[in-house]
Amino acid sequence: MNHLFIPLDSDNDVLLIGKDTFIISRLKEILKRQIKDKLNQQIYNAENQSQGIMANTLGIFSVGETYLYTKEFRFETINSCQLLKVGSQGWQKGQLKITICIVFAQEHIEEIQLEFAPDQGEINNHISPPMVNLHPIYSR
Repeated sequence: MNHLFIPLDSDNDVLLIGKDTFIISRLKEILKRQIKDKLNQQIYNAENQSQGIMANTLGIFSVGETYLYTKEFRFETINSCQLLKVGSQGWQKGQLKITICIVFAQEHIEEIQLEFAPDQGEINNHISPPMVNLHPIYSR
């Protein structure tokens, strides 16, 4: 099933993922901190008994005698969730897409993008309220 994902731009909207709730800004903070922690982990290189930064190891590939240097990595995951938008009538079920981009230049910039796609049954319930006929029709 194809979902139409829309960016979650309001930092004050709330996501329910499993049993945990987060405002958008807090979820982004948690993800950024975990990315930084993982990138800063040092790994042990058994060949030369030295330590190196994991990010540097991830960014270099050897093909024969040629080295390929990666400028960025992009990770994407899609999970079921519920969204409570500020000012809405209630929770909306759907899919959360998290895209993480790690750039191996200028101190490892991390970009985190959150997008939401409502489930098919939820589209009519929350995105547009039903139209109400304010002008009665008189029959003659």
